[in-house]
Amino acid sequence: MVGADRRRRLGILVLASGLGVICLFPGALFRGETFWVRDIQTYHRPGKSLVEPLWRASSGLPLWNPYFASGQPFAANPAHEIFHPLTALFLILPFEWAFRLQTILPVLGAAFSMFFLLDALGLGSESAILGALAWGFGGYTLSTTNLLPTLFAIATLPAVLAFAVRVVTRGGPGNLCGLSLMLGLECLAGEPSTLLMTALLIPVALADVALRRDGLKRLRRSFLPLAAGVLLGGAVGAATLLPGLHHASKTVRAAGLPDAVADSWSLPPVRLFELVAPRILGHVEEPDERWYWGRSLYPGKNFPFLFSIYPGLLVAVLSGLLVTSGPPRRFVWLGTALLGVLFAVGAHSPFWRLVKGVAPVLKGLRYPEKFILLTAFATVILSSLAFEELRGGRPDIRRRLVRSLGVVGGLATLAGLALLVLDVVRGNHLWSRWVGDALAPTWAAVAATDSIRIGVTAAVAMAALVCFRRSIWLVIAIEAVDLVLAGRSIVLTKPAALISAVPPVLSPLAHAHPPEVLFNDAAWDKRYPTVAGIYAPPAPAQWGIATTLESDFDLTELRWSHRATQTLLEAMHADPALVSPLLRRRGVAAVLRYRPTTAGPDGAPGGGPAAAPGPLVALLWTKNPSPLAFCVSRLVSAAGEEGWKSAVKVLGAETATSAVADPRDAGPLPRDVSPGDTESVLVRPGRVELDVNAYGPMPAFVAVNQSWDDGWSARVDAAPARLVRTDLSLSGLLVPPGRHHVLLVYSDAWVVAGIAVSLSALAAVVLVLAAGRRHRAAVAP
Repeated sequence: MVGADRRRRLGILVLASGLGVICLFPGALFRGETFWVRDIQTYHRPGKSLVEPLWRASSGLPLWNPYFASGQPFAANPAHEIFHPLTALFLILPFEWAFRLQTILPVLGAAFSMFFLLDALGLGSESAILGALAWGFGGYTLSTTNLLPTLFAIATLPAVLAFAVRVVTRGGPGNLCGLSLMLGLECLAGEPSTLLMTALLIPVALADVALRRDGLKRLRRSFLPLAAGVLLGGAVGAATLLPGLHHASKTVRAAGLPDAVADSWSLPPVRLFELVAPRILGHVEEPDERWYWGRSLYPGKNFPFLFSIYPGLLVAVLSGLLVTSGPPRRFVWLGTALLGVLFAVGAHSPFWRLVKGVAPVLKGLRYPEKFILLTAFATVILSSLAFEELRGGRPDIRRRLVRSLGVVGGLATLAGLALLVLDVVRGNHLWSRWVGDALAPTWAAVAATDSIRIGVTAAVAMAALVCFRRSIWLVIAIEAVDLVLAGRSIVLTKPAALISAVPPVLSPLAHAHPPEVLFNDAAWDKRYPTVAGIYAPPAPAQWGIATTLESDFDLTELRWSHRATQTLLEAMHADPALVSPLLRRRGVAAVLRYRPTTAGPDGAPGGGPAAAPGPLVALLWTKNPSPLAFCVSRLVSAAGEEGWKSAVKVLGAETATSAVADPRDAGPLPRDVSPGDTESVLVRPGRVELDVNAYGPMPAFVAVNQSWDDGWSARVDAAPARLVRTDLSLSGLLVPPGRHHVLLVYSDAWVVAGIAVSLSALAAVVLVLAAGRRHRAAVAP
């Protein structure tokens, strides 16, 4: 009977979660729409659009991405989640459906994962279902639907803790292997902040177990299996972790990030009121960003990093009930919630800077607001614990819950009515200073509606608790409806055709063979940031357009490539005459700029503007851009970025056909090079093949307009050759006089090692499971 009852409750969760997904994502499921807000459109969609084409063009694992920043590592960059199982959907499904499922499936997974954890902690099915819905459809999880690595990781996080708890409470090889697989899956998501918080939450979950009867004894007895499961889980995730750590050492994050960058999204303490009032600081779904009236709390950003931290009114109030009374285990989760707040407020508190000084690993992480995960997670656990007390028939919990809902609902309703009265008495000018003249006429009505909605939710919940004392499921249903109504404004969709269509201004470049390189100058111009963002790299990659000299969106670009962009922009700003030769040198075929614009001196980008959607942007064509590979007219030796600036200033227009190499990287180079030409250039992602004719007694120097990386190797007529970093971030090599065949191949030993470790770990998991099954069969009567 117990098993049948548990299956029935699990079926209820399946039904509730399915209905929640249908209500939250109707456009994506039934109307051909797709997700588009912020990072998911500007960064993740372009990256995911390359998975299948690069896999096909590379004839296997896509190690190199030629479409971003003159080429960057692809599989080694954890931001692309190449080794996560969900990424495989792009190889077997149409792109749009695979892309939608990247968001929908983890939301469902988060709900079931939390149910599993709460069940492992010994809570009843009803309490586990409440917590599952609060986590899967709560504000934190839905806010990460535009941050795919974080979403993938938090979907698995509760299951990691659940198996850790089960290793202690139940033992057995199955639970050890479950811990390994779930932790490995989280590692494959490649989200370092969530992994760090997982390392904090595992001891918290185990402390919860330790407070039970015989908990400490079980914990001591399970130390070795726990350690083995965690180590094996890290090994399962090695396909992402090993190359990801090596890749991170080559980015600007390796040296730590400036506080202005790392702390820019710190949680304002006033946002904690969002735990009970989801729109207290405004609306993030409106096209006019002024509707988020809390934007002044995020200088330079205007929006929060996480759109919402609302867990549902009932969940928030229930968790608050355990502050003063409840089981001893509550203190473990209350402490976790407080710790999350201390981390999340970041620059608003000295605690963050103190912790960064003690833990250097935090210096490479961005945005303290992410750490509110600890608070959101603990809030769900606390509410489930309180609900378990309510389900057990404690009348004091019910009375306190009704009173608390009455206070919160009453205050919210009074605030809404006060706004309406003030609007009638004082007029719109009262709100102009707060939200501006454009929004003032309707702001009070919108804000009042938001407040009164909280009051209505509280009133409905109170009525259910008072009038239907045995109807626990009605309370859960109210929480589910509340979450869906609050969450629909976070997960916005629009017709996929509007996003997938090539902008007319870029259509001349789309899917060109070989790809023609674009420099998006408009993305650096802050006059119209919204318009620039539509075309900003890496977005053009989804239309087969390669870009260079772009902003390092996720700070995962190669460090020398990132610095080269900054240095070139400085050089072009200091001397406009260098604009054309510098862009031609890097093979830039077209420049996207704001209208009106004119051709610069010395043959700078010019030509008539292409068709554009509106008067703001125009595509300008460069004259005689360098091909991907060419023989330079001059080879200049100059040390460092300042040396490079001096060298190109002297070269002037000749910069377009020259190469500047740093002797500290390149070693001794000839003072003169022979002229030459290149033929039969064949290019695939991670492979460049060409014939070179060097005329004269000296070797020729072949410049290759793609980023240098230590994974590239060169061969001249099958003999190894040294690939030199030139012009700060590009590649080049010396070729002896005469005709020769040159082959450049990209490989990554860290990716190979990571895959080997992951496969070995998976084999070990299978062996452990098989051994456990044989042992059970041997001892069975």
